[in-house]
Amino acid sequence: MARTGGTNLAEHLLLLTSFKQVLHEPFNRGRVFGSLLEEQPFDTVQMRDKVANLFVTPRFIKYCVDAIPSRMARMLLQATLSLPVAHLFLYRQDAQARLLSKWFAMNTGLWSADLARFKHITGANEVDTQRSLGQINPDFYHIELPVEELVAHERFQRGLLSDIYQALQEHRAPVACLSFEDLYSGNVSVAKRQIVHALQMLNGMGIVAIVDDEGIGNWL
Repeated sequence: MARTGGTNLAEHLLLLTSFKQVLHEPFNRGRVFGSLLEEQPFDTVQMRDKVANLFVTPRFIKYCVDAIPSRMARMLLQATLSLPVAHLFLYRQDAQARLLSKWFAMNTGLWSADLARFKHITGANEVDTQRSLGQINPDFYHIELPVEELVAHERFQRGLLSDIYQALQEHRAPVACLSFEDLYSGNVSVAKRQIVHALQMLNGMGIVAIVDDEGIGNWL
């Protein structure tokens, strides 16, 4: 899901594998495979085959289930169950922290082209709007949080992730689960153990992955 450190994780794992690039959120509207969402009817055998064909060529794809319609997430599951595709789940144990992070990113304009709004709320400078944050506009703290909506979102997405995970387990698909807290808490030994597990899973599928202390250590 969004705000779990997935972009950072994907880019670093890329350096430890034989893949040449990561496709970030390719199923979002406006992205390389986003046009699939516009096809009707959607839930058909033909559509499933079309999605499956995307994986004929080995690809490193990173996507957030809460950034695409749930029907697309379920279609990706159905299309890959019979394929040699490894699935890496990255989640956040602290749901409240994830929801607040996502809400902040969405409502400051950080995830949009509305740079004027982003600069107004965050105080970012003219030179580097994506990295330089200044004093938060005090008015921002008076915006009421849609608590019930955020909680409903979290429950739905966790249910969807659980359904996908259970289906993969039933089909004995290669799956590894990593948590934001274990990777980014500062405990190097815990983070290394999770990363090694993921890389060994890839090696077991014939994907070249570097599992050594130097390669992983340079990241951590």
